[in-house]
Amino acid sequence: MVNRAREARRKLFTPKTVVYAAWGLLAAALVAHFVPALEAVALILYAVGLIALCLLALTAPKKGTIAVPRVFLPMLAAAFLIVGCQIGMRPDESPLVWRSILLALILLIPLMISEKQAAADIDRGRFAARVFVVVGTVWISCAFWLIATNSVFDADVGMSHISTVTQTRATSRYCYMDVVWDGRTLDFPVSKEDFSEIAAGNKVLVTEYDGFWGALYYTWDYPQEEAD
Repeated sequence: MVNRAREARRKLFTPKTVVYAAWGLLAAALVAHFVPALEAVALILYAVGLIALCLLALTAPKKGTIAVPRVFLPMLAAAFLIVGCQIGMRPDESPLVWRSILLALILLIPLMISEKQAAADIDRGRFAARVFVVVGTVWISCAFWLIATNSVFDADVGMSHISTVTQTRATSRYCYMDVVWDGRTLDFPVSKEDFSEIAAGNKVLVTEYDGFWGALYYTWDYPQEEAD
């Protein structure tokens, strides 16, 4: 009976289950990316899925399943897609740094214990690499999740002012504009279409929001569109 119970647990927590959960997170991120109205739902699913993956890593017969490439790569892809939804905003990320570290530590402490338990089966070099992968994946996921939820979960109506574009610049891949706001300069990433229509001295409508986690963030728009 004991052996059957162990076999049942092994079948329940299989690598395939973890893989399906990870790709489910990626699907949720894609929904948030292409359907803005569902961003909040996708972010909640992402958080639940991340916690579920950590539980799977702790309870699976073979410890450390998050370090498997087909698991952590989809997790990272989903995280980058989620934070990609915030392009065009300029968040003040400093208040989120310690929150992301604390959130990551809550998940990492049991995961590191799990990796230590598996250390007898792998050499020291591979163990260090697995720890690096797990820490990096979890911390990036937590940080990007906080950045995204800071604006998506925010109910603040914002404070808007007409501001002046001081300069525009472009690299081989990205375009930016600098805007004066309350005596300091904010740099906004802009599309190539907007970049071709914006020049130094132009007026834009900049809005400041409090942020769900207390991290200020900014958006911009054309004044005439706001007037319409």
